[in-house]
Amino acid sequence: MWSTLVIFCSLLFTQSAVFDFSAMKPGEGPWGAKVQLLGKNFDAKSVKVYYDNTEIKPLSIAPTVITVAVPENAKDAWFEIEQGGRRLRAPSVFTIKNVTFIEKSDPATGPADIWVRLHGRFFTADTDFYLGKLRLNAKFISEKEVSVFLPPGTPSDFFYCTSFGARLKSAVKYSVLPFPTVSSVTPEKAWHEDKITVRGRNFCADAALLVGDKPLTVTRRTADTIEATIPDGVVTGPIRVRCYARDFAAPRPLAIEPPYGAIIKAVPEAGAVGDWVELTGSGFTAKDQFWLGNAAITEVKWISEAQVRVRIPAKAVSDLFHYKSHNRIRPSTVHFTIAIPPELAGTTPVKAWNGEKITLRGKGFCPDIRVEVGGVAFPVDTVTSTQEITMLVPRAAKSGKFLLMCKHWKIEAGAFDLTPPALAIKTASPLSGPPGTEIVFEGAFFPPDAKVFIDKMSLATRVEGAGRMIATVPVATKGKIRVFAYERFWETPHLYETAYPKPEPSKFEPAVSWHLGSVTIRGKNLCTKPSVFLGKTPVKVLEATAAYVVVALPAKAEAGEFTIECFMNRAKVPGKLQLKPPVGNIASIFPLSGPVGTFLTVRGSQLKKDSAFFIGKVQLPARYVSDTEIQIEIPPAAPSGKIVLVAARLRVETDFTFTLA
Repeated sequence: MWSTLVIFCSLLFTQSAVFDFSAMKPGEGPWGAKVQLLGKNFDAKSVKVYYDNTEIKPLSIAPTVITVAVPENAKDAWFEIEQGGRRLRAPSVFTIKNVTFIEKSDPATGPADIWVRLHGRFFTADTDFYLGKLRLNAKFISEKEVSVFLPPGTPSDFFYCTSFGARLKSAVKYSVLPFPTVSSVTPEKAWHEDKITVRGRNFCADAALLVGDKPLTVTRRTADTIEATIPDGVVTGPIRVRCYARDFAAPRPLAIEPPYGAIIKAVPEAGAVGDWVELTGSGFTAKDQFWLGNAAITEVKWISEAQVRVRIPAKAVSDLFHYKSHNRIRPSTVHFTIAIPPELAGTTPVKAWNGEKITLRGKGFCPDIRVEVGGVAFPVDTVTSTQEITMLVPRAAKSGKFLLMCKHWKIEAGAFDLTPPALAIKTASPLSGPPGTEIVFEGAFFPPDAKVFIDKMSLATRVEGAGRMIATVPVATKGKIRVFAYERFWETPHLYETAYPKPEPSKFEPAVSWHLGSVTIRGKNLCTKPSVFLGKTPVKVLEATAAYVVVALPAKAEAGEFTIECFMNRAKVPGKLQLKPPVGNIASIFPLSGPVGTFLTVRGSQLKKDSAFFIGKVQLPARYVSDTEIQIEIPPAAPSGKIVLVAARLRVETDFTFTLA
């Protein structure tokens, strides 16, 4: 009896401990998602959970719920629970639904026209990426990383990606900045282990600095400053900031040079062999060597980094100082002259005038030689060598001996003869004419300040070169022509007398014109202030010379003959002006009646492409076919009326009337 009761109770207890797997929540989700497996009688010590027939470790176990995480790289499969020798499946297959999301961008800010790395989860080769509404070109790297290209002109916005047919906005915003620019590098010349500072704008957070292909050691970065140290092995080359996989060059290369010394001044600048000279500069050391040209200087007294004294060697000649610093010999810009007194051997030419050049030849001419004659300085134009110089004769020059001044020497030698050239007038024409006549002189040695006179009356004179000048006669006069040049008067054999010749027009052109057109009358003895008539109507003179007169036709000109008047002398111009509008000739327009939308064909000759047609104030649409045909259309607003042609800024009423029917 007792054993039977024990067996019954044992069976009852076993039945009450049987587990059940009734549901799972949720039924779909991404890798790593937490899923609750619901049921009863789960035993934390013995229960096992499987996904796709592979055991997984639960996150937590309670009697009625087991929490698990979806395994990485899982596919759609069954969750199963095993306990007490039984293994139960979930009511349905768990569906993997990896929703794509973007976690961050690298860089977070920067310019457009670059590739940007996006980091997130569940990227595929088919995922589309956007910045705002702009779809981006993407390179798939892994399910956690892609590279996208931001084209030029892209604005700042949030990144988007597609997932399961939806376009999802991320929390990642990309702020578009301009590309970096480099404005300066300080210093522009440096040596190994020196520090340099590069300034500019929009430098990236991981900006690198290179000289040529060699990277520098960057010690500090901001958006507008990069500080770096120059390592060994770097040589002179372009300096570049590398950001966003691109290089941005500085305005000038960085010179990598040791701190060479430099000579900037010598005192004195000239002297004899054996003299001591003090050299001023920078970077001098006790080991430095010096030369004057090719002559080595063996006696050197080092005073400081900025000063040494050297003794001019026995075989030295005038030349530049050279200097050996850091095993490199460099010429300086400092010249030393082995001075000898200047000597004058000859002058070319022997005689000259103000403004002309003369050349002195001799020896011992120093680079800064000065020359005077009678206390007047002659500007030195060119020091060709120590044996030749070229000078300009000043306006205040006078005849006398040359005074040559070099260093402390003043040597008087030779002689200068201030002699003007002989003015030569070969022709003068015309020798008669009305006031305003221009007399043209041809000849030689006309100075720029030459002045023409008729007796004592000065004429406005224009010198166009040493062989040509022009003088204008202002009023009626008569007398002998003289020229003032080279500080004296030159008499000529020519006499000038005012005369009023009758104008002799020969033709006009064009023979056919129109209102407001211009016509040119040509001939002889045409004056500069003529009166011109077309028939009896005076016309406006636009330009007038002795050879031609240009006139403007009045707005209501009529065909006829031109008459020109000069100094009360009248003459008719041969030929008769014809008036013809420059708008082409219209022979016919057809049809001349019809409804709105009717097409009319205009036929004629010399029709223009810019022809416009009007009825009243309404312009008719026109299509140019050829210079003999134009098609026009009657628009809705057109009334009946005369057809008007406008071309070449002229408005001409035709003989054709259109009737709207």
